[in-house]
Amino acid sequence: MTTATEVSTELEANSLSSELVEWIGDAASGTVISSDRRPGGGRREAWVVEVRGADGVVRPLFLRYDRLDPEEKGDDFTLHREAAFFRALSGTAVPVPDIVGVHPTEQAILSELVPGQAWFSRLHDEDQRVSVASDFMRILAEMHRVDPHRLGLPDQDPDADLRVLVHREIDTWEKVYRDSGTSDPLIDLGLDWVRGHVPTWTHRW
Repeated sequence: MTTATEVSTELEANSLSSELVEWIGDAASGTVISSDRRPGGGRREAWVVEVRGADGVVRPLFLRYDRLDPEEKGDDFTLHREAAFFRALSGTAVPVPDIVGVHPTEQAILSELVPGQAWFSRLHDEDQRVSVASDFMRILAEMHRVDPHRLGLPDQDPDADLRVLVHREIDTWEKVYRDSGTSDPLIDLGLDWVRGHVPTWTHRW
């Protein structure tokens, strides 16, 4: 029988550290018995991990993991921030997985595994494509119905004037662009255009 120590060593060799594996087990109240990295996500790795509980039941979970330090890369869009959105949307009409745990220091989120695939390009039946696209639009509309006060992020102010919020969002994305060290005339044009076409609507949410 394979021991937890042997499993942790094997997983570490497959790019998950023993410390992270231990955290996964603690968060899920069990022992990690397998992991499988899935394609996609760029630097934000996607892993399916299986955890065996004390009752012997194996529970499949999903891990999102970013190895880069957000302070070093100057990226405000961290996985910790992403987890706040998942939690804010929980219990609404927007389908999101239940969060099992958020690592206190590493950029890692452990959640329930939702069955399915994210590859829209693999759908070749037109009826299926229209059905999935329509459902996506329905969910997007539901997302815009969620009370922004549920989010509770310190850098957000849902009671601010809409124009202030739009300019703040533009500033955020321009910072990401400038920090990348690249220069693209089309992006510069686009930033100038959106700054000049901010809605005049002044009402709050």
